[in-house]
Amino acid sequence: MYCLQQVTPSYIELKNICKIKRVDVGGFRVEQSINGRLLGSAQINVPFILDPQEIVRFYTKHGRYQGKFFMDVDAFNNSTAVRTSMFNYTEPEEERAWFVYLD
Repeated sequence: MYCLQQVTPSYIELKNICKIKRVDVGGFRVEQSINGRLLGSAQINVPFILDPQEIVRFYTKHGRYQGKFFMDVDAFNNSTAVRTSMFNYTEPEEERAWFVYLD
């Protein structure tokens, strides 16, 4: 069990919301789009296990965080017109989680 917890201009946060189980998020892909147009995407290209309640962040290309995951964008858009989506590698076209800001 996981969710896109937060989207800020500098990072997107993915959280394992389960309190007892670990989650394998290796191969997961995160995308940002506005009106169906892709702004950027990033994928976890290594085996990666999130412990219960653990968080992983995707940073912008200007992030100064070594050993983390990056998306090739200057800043993440967190306006109400943007949808941030997460996809599992086993079903690459099926949206597994999403995050939008509401007015």
